[in-house]
Amino acid sequence: MSLYDLITDLPVEIDGYELSGLEQPMGPEFTRYTTVITMKGAGTDGIGEDVIYDGLDHMALRDAG
Repeated sequence: MSLYDLITDLPVEIDGYELSGLEQPMGPEFTRYTTVITMKGAGTDGIGEDVIYDGLDHMALRDAG
């Protein structure tokens, strides 16, 4: 049985979300940008990270909300 089969019928409640940015200089010519996504619902927070490579895409995601 796949993981999808095991979780497909679980209820999901999302009351809101937040996007926040992180950046880490990796050298003189490259800074790694990431977006941390926090989903809130049913009294619980879930946190994940978007790992798009292009820093401008992260900024566009956060600006779009």
